[in-house]
Amino acid sequence: MPTLNNSITHNAKATKYHYGVICIWLIFTIFTASYFIRDRLTLFDPQEKLTNLTQRMLVKNILEELNLPKHLPNTLINIIDEGCRCNLISRDHLADVKRNAINNNMTVINITLPARFNGIIPSTPSVLALDHNSALIYFGPYSEGLACGKGEGIIDLVLSNYKKGFNAQLIMANSEGCYCNTL
Repeated sequence: MPTLNNSITHNAKATKYHYGVICIWLIFTIFTASYFIRDRLTLFDPQEKLTNLTQRMLVKNILEELNLPKHLPNTLINIIDEGCRCNLISRDHLADVKRNAINNNMTVINITLPARFNGIIPSTPSVLALDHNSALIYFGPYSEGLACGKGEGIIDLVLSNYKKGFNAQLIMANSEGCYCNTL
């Protein structure tokens, strides 16, 4: 017949064993999650295509590459790559941005890049916003983070500030999120 001391010692060993298994499981789970999350986060401009570009040079180059007119006042240009998996993730956010732009009397142009695009646009989905003089308001990703959706929207904040009279003239090159890099 087991004694009381023997039962307590046996239960304490089982508890230490269980704590050890739980700790190993937690470490493995955190490592695996961080590995997969890190794999899904992509730099928006990994090849540094936007480095040393002025706002005017950037707008001029993008409009030329996309065969668009030089003068596009109050325009939002959505740039996607049809094969990019990130379009699915950010579809609702893109629709909200388009609706917001239209409500603010902006013209919305949707551009789909060819599969083998080798130009100044580093990644998709991306957006170019121009003011009443066709000058840069913003160029970069819609948002950053894993979901690249509502709540992390850089463009939402920029357009809201522009509506209030502040033009950031922002080129956002150093963000990480769900992007498909161009060549």
